[in-house]
Amino acid sequence: MRFSFRIWCMLFISALIGSCFMGSSILFLENDAVKKPNLLQNPGFELLPGSFNGIPKGWMVIGTSEDYVGKVTSDGSVTINGSNSIKVQGTRKSVMIISDPFNIDRYGGYFAKLSALSTEETGPKVRLRVYAYSANGKLRNTFSSTIRTSTTWKKATLSAGLLRSNVRYGRIVLIVPATKEGAVWLDGVACYEAHRFNR
Repeated sequence: MRFSFRIWCMLFISALIGSCFMGSSILFLENDAVKKPNLLQNPGFELLPGSFNGIPKGWMVIGTSEDYVGKVTSDGSVTINGSNSIKVQGTRKSVMIISDPFNIDRYGGYFAKLSALSTEETGPKVRLRVYAYSANGKLRNTFSSTIRTSTTWKKATLSAGLLRSNVRYGRIVLIVPATKEGAVWLDGVACYEAHRFNR
């Protein structure tokens, strides 16, 4: 009996630590997002007016221009849905592609997804993240999921919830490792409010 209680305590502490440092332990499914609006401004990576250096409006790339200009571009030739994807090729460093901010709040439960494709059978690991910020721009929550790319489209999903009380907006973050050989395409990116928690 005593041994069982100790195991239960250890499992509870592990779950608590995991929820604090690795995101929430809740799980939303794609079905929870059906008929919900995509919160992203330009999820299809369209080259709308205001796009710059091949980076679609509604997105930005972190880094110096020589690290990504001509190497991170909107591509209409390879897609999984819609008419465009983001292609990453020939970069010497990891690339971080970040969405414009979108409104969120502590009572929302969010579902995010990303599809990725590589020219390599065993391609690089691509990371999908959701960042939640307070009104003054302080990072309050981080949620992350990783996918190993391949020559067929693979999907990463993540759930974000149990947010801190002062969160006001979120961003989607896509991280692609250096792609000296081959290319990676990103598409099908979305973030939905999949659930509302009781106040």
